[in-house]
Amino acid sequence: MRLSIIIPIREKSKKLDSCIYSIKKHTEDYELIIVEGERGYNAKINEGIKLAKGNYLIFLHDDHQVCKDWANNLTEVGSFRYGELGDKFDHWGAKNGQYL
Repeated sequence: MRLSIIIPIREKSKKLDSCIYSIKKHTEDYELIIVEGERGYNAKINEGIKLAKGNYLIFLHDDHQVCKDWANNLTEVGSFRYGELGDKFDHWGAKNGQYL
């Protein structure tokens, strides 16, 4: 599996339905991980990371919609191995509270 797409949510919504529809329409070779609950955003992201089996991790909000070639463009521009940045993300784009 190439991509693990992680979407943390509080509750299912119409925005999420549109997001999933766009992923199905414009993405191949992926798993979709939706983490729901009352836990904080960072806890949901970390839970999604633990469940992921793909070569690339992609984080989306439920109000995002993707377009043609979106995943190829992201994976070509920049990627890193999970272990290279540490094993816990505390903020979007940050490690252990420090912005990268």
